[in-house]
Amino acid sequence: MRVSRSRALLGAAALAALAGCGSDSPTIPTDVAQAALTVTVKPNPITAPVTNPLGPVYTAGWTVTVTETAGLGGMVTAVKASVYDAATGALVGTYNYDDKDLLVFVGTNRIEAKGSLEVPQQLSYVLSAGKTSALLTVVVDFKDDKQHTLETSVLVKIN
Repeated sequence: MRVSRSRALLGAAALAALAGCGSDSPTIPTDVAQAALTVTVKPNPITAPVTNPLGPVYTAGWTVTVTETAGLGGMVTAVKASVYDAATGALVGTYNYDDKDLLVFVGTNRIEAKGSLEVPQQLSYVLSAGKTSALLTVVVDFKDDKQHTLETSVLVKIN
């Protein structure tokens, strides 16, 4: 079977067009050197009610918002939270969401350029006898589309 030259060129053009379709790779801007992040926690300060009188056990709930501000997207690789007794400095609670946990609990781990990601969180902890206030640190690890890694943190009071 003989294929005409025009059909061969048409087929090659169609294959080239299809090769560009469906790509999940982000467009990487050349004028942005590195991503920049802001991390906020709401509410701020956090109110943690007693959820079990034995202990007593407090439960704090908050939402972490991670916003990319420079114009270069990337992947959140971890969101880590630690609660400290405000009076003693003792670590009383901690957890870590890695990038796979974010896929399960949030639905994505990606932030597009100038976009944001909200991560709802909750942690229960016990304080020293008679103590009611604590401090929360949230640390976000991020890898931008140019493979730079960033770590940003925020400190929030818990009443």
